[in-house]
Amino acid sequence: MDHDIKLEAAIRWNIRDSFARLGSIKNDAIRAVFQDFNDNLFRVWSFATLLPKMMSLADRYGRAGERVALQSSDAERSDPEFTKKSQEKIHAIVDAEEVELEASKANGLAEDKRILQNIKFILGWYAQPTEDGTKNELLIAFDLMFQSILINAWSAFEIFAEDLWIAAVDNDKSHKFAESYCTHSGGQSKSFTFEQLNKPEFRFDISNKLGSLLSKTEKVKFDSFSIIKSNYEGAFKTAPFSQRFQEVFNLSKADSANVLALESVRNLLMHRGQKADNEFVDQIQKAKGCSLPSITGLVVGDTFTVDGEVVKVLVEAVVSLASSLTRLVDEALSPADGSAV
Repeated sequence: MDHDIKLEAAIRWNIRDSFARLGSIKNDAIRAVFQDFNDNLFRVWSFATLLPKMMSLADRYGRAGERVALQSSDAERSDPEFTKKSQEKIHAIVDAEEVELEASKANGLAEDKRILQNIKFILGWYAQPTEDGTKNELLIAFDLMFQSILINAWSAFEIFAEDLWIAAVDNDKSHKFAESYCTHSGGQSKSFTFEQLNKPEFRFDISNKLGSLLSKTEKVKFDSFSIIKSNYEGAFKTAPFSQRFQEVFNLSKADSANVLALESVRNLLMHRGQKADNEFVDQIQKAKGCSLPSITGLVVGDTFTVDGEVVKVLVEAVVSLASSLTRLVDEALSPADGSAV
């Protein structure tokens, strides 16, 4: 069974569909993790998705109101029920248009294009500086919307990466993933106390809960891209997966580099007032495959400005990297030849 996850978004003044196409996911736990990720990312994008639709609906109501007003006679205007009757006519016109749009996909796409042109016009109009030189409130709202999408997109990926790793280690019957990770992490203690092992979720039965135990006792964390990368490369060191996980996290590749850039941008927005500092610049230099000059070109002291292109590229990178990790982890748990990993 194919699990095609559809994410709809309005990015760079455009309505588009983005698909994370997965083949057959053999492991139920891995499938559930990806579904949770999809749900989280859908929440992240929901407002951006609804925005042009709301503007489209408002525009259609406005045009319908003008039409009713032009067609109304003086006698109709003098009717005490004129306002109520006009509203009924407006609703009827909009409802009829909605039926037509649903019936014709081509018309629907044309309508979207026209509305998006209107949005660009509105933004262009309001982009003019105010008398005191400050930004217009509408542009500030769009900036904040885009910033929110980026901040929450990183959170969605961070949660996904942790949940996927835990599910993989929990469901690895050979326990090689946990053993490999513990060996990889070097001197950090992986011993557990009686109290930790006796918690209600474990009760000393950890045979299929090693990932959960490591996470609950904070023996493994996922609070940065570099740590996430290290955790996956540490747990999946068995050939041929070691090389393949290293390739997925290769910072010369666009997906991995753009997700690292997303984390850096998120930190810039949350902690540094959008001002690039040495830490940000050093981090971006590691993201060799980052495809956004508006990010890679920043120097210390520059102010980062988010736009639709940045949002589109970075969030699509999250979808793509999450899809690659899901496929690879599922394959590692369920090798094609049926052998244990």
